[in-house]
Amino acid sequence: MSSRVIALPQVEGALVWGGPLMILYEDEQRRLEEICDRLLRDIQALAVFFIDPEGQLIARVGRHDEDDTAALSSLVAGTVAATTRLAQLLGQSDFPTHYHEGPREHLYIAKVTEGLILVVLFDERASLGLVRLRVRKTRLAVEVVYDSMVSKATRGRKFDPFVDITDEEVDRFFGDGF
Repeated sequence: MSSRVIALPQVEGALVWGGPLMILYEDEQRRLEEICDRLLRDIQALAVFFIDPEGQLIARVGRHDEDDTAALSSLVAGTVAATTRLAQLLGQSDFPTHYHEGPREHLYIAKVTEGLILVVLFDERASLGLVRLRVRKTRLAVEVVYDSMVSKATRGRKFDPFVDITDEEVDRFFGDGF
């Protein structure tokens, strides 16, 4: 089941996801951040992120700058989409992991569910083998959180961001001042 975050502000403590309607409640976001934090400590990473396939940041811990994080998230999503297409051209279903080695810092990217991509930024304190092992062990915990989100989304509850907005409020907001 594929999903993406739609560009809506926080709604009653939840992020709203598109595709089949998915809402990331505070508890699930906290659980994802705890998974990130544990992974950060276990491999002494510089930063750990969860993003969706559209490049929307879902959770993060460690070193990060707001602008760099947004750009990194978008670029990683584009990289994953491009390499997925490359895999298909080569007769593969997917390339679920990516590794980029730099002179000082390295990037490990893993599609851990259909709707969540894990990004790990690390340096020489961690080996690639350790990162792969810890990410593999982390996948089960992530799947539990993601399955909870999918379960809530498929219960038939519909979210309408405009349900409590009246025509008068729209008129006041847009007004006749133009």
